[in-house]
Amino acid sequence: MTVLTVTLPLFALVLAGFISFRKGMLSAEGVKGIANFAFYFALPVLMFRLMSELDFGDEFNVRFPVHWSIAGLVAYVFGMAVSRLLFRSSLSGQSIHGMSASFGNMAIIGLPIVIDVFGTAATLPITIIVAVDAIILMPITIIILEVIKSHEAMGSYHLAPAIWRGISGVARNPLLLGLALGGATGLAEISTPGTLQNFINLIGAAGIPCALFALGGSLAQRHGTERTMEAVVMAAQKLCLYPLVMLVSLSLMPDLDPIWWATGILAASMPMGANLYLIAEAYGCHVGRASFAVLVSTVFSLISVTLLAGYLAYYIGV
Repeated sequence: MTVLTVTLPLFALVLAGFISFRKGMLSAEGVKGIANFAFYFALPVLMFRLMSELDFGDEFNVRFPVHWSIAGLVAYVFGMAVSRLLFRSSLSGQSIHGMSASFGNMAIIGLPIVIDVFGTAATLPITIIVAVDAIILMPITIIILEVIKSHEAMGSYHLAPAIWRGISGVARNPLLLGLALGGATGLAEISTPGTLQNFINLIGAAGIPCALFALGGSLAQRHGTERTMEAVVMAAQKLCLYPLVMLVSLSLMPDLDPIWWATGILAASMPMGANLYLIAEAYGCHVGRASFAVLVSTVFSLISVTLLAGYLAYYIGV
């Protein structure tokens, strides 16, 4: 099986959603409904199933999320610097640029590709990555934007409410809830009744297809931007620079399992997460650039992710 047989069907689902919306077969409300089903129901159940079936044993490497987080923060800060120095963006725009350079579409695109390419041994590291990104990178952006928002509204910076908003956003994330409950179930070795397990398998199996289809419909609603060059730079940083930063960070762990090493690098190469656009729209900053960058990174990731996945699979011998 070539890597293309793994990646192409996933991106074909995105294309199907894109075409369906553009041809009028799918409305904006329809896209929202499918996306809500995937995000609030199917994907959390899938995360629960994956975590509950894991055998943690001696596999967990506590330094892995640390090195992943350091690489993510380096890419984030560098993205902010590029936005500031090259494009003279405001602090809010810099935070969106920083998130674009370090926050990937892990749950929808990254997870199925990584597990299909590297096998079930990659399940634990990719689920750790999903959790770390949601706990660290997304809240950082929300906190920065909330601080700026408070300054614009009241003329002063209010850090505590902004931090609380970031923490509450993490606490309400249904994917993290699924991961946490699944992990607790697995560690406690709680067996799931047969009927409930069949339900979990059924709804969990719908998560990735529905999310990919909805992603295509969402991307079809995005339009151009007045700052095309910055959007292209944002996409290039995410697809090309971030995997290199991750390569350096994870290579500093010589005892790291090759599957975990390859999983981290491939995960870093994933296109931008759709949450980037949602946060930009919610706070009214870099909306056009963020939406166009998500579209560009998703389109070109079909080539870049496929090539990198093939090379990594060959390099570690899977």
